[in-house]
Amino acid sequence: MNTTQDRFGPEAFGPAGTEASRLYITVEKRRYGKPMTVVDGFDLEVDVERVARELKRRLGAGGGCKNGRLELQGDHSLRLGGLLREMGFVVEGPTRLNTST
Repeated sequence: MNTTQDRFGPEAFGPAGTEASRLYITVEKRRYGKPMTVVDGFDLEVDVERVARELKRRLGAGGGCKNGRLELQGDHSLRLGGLLREMGFVVEGPTRLNTST
């Protein structure tokens, strides 16, 4: 039986779960007041594109990667921390920011 932990355990996305690779979740307000959930702090060895693909699938959201940061459309702060911890990452946050770009 394939469980989520087997397929997406700590080694599935590269080295994760170390104190040095602490992830920070923030929710920013973007253009027209739309929320954007941002995850920052990935190590260079982590395949951020693959993490983004899996999180977008599990959350049913759009988004992508920019400059080593993961950006998800919408406010996913309540579920995202648990999903990242399931994948083996150490997570801080969420923090809410009111920024418009």
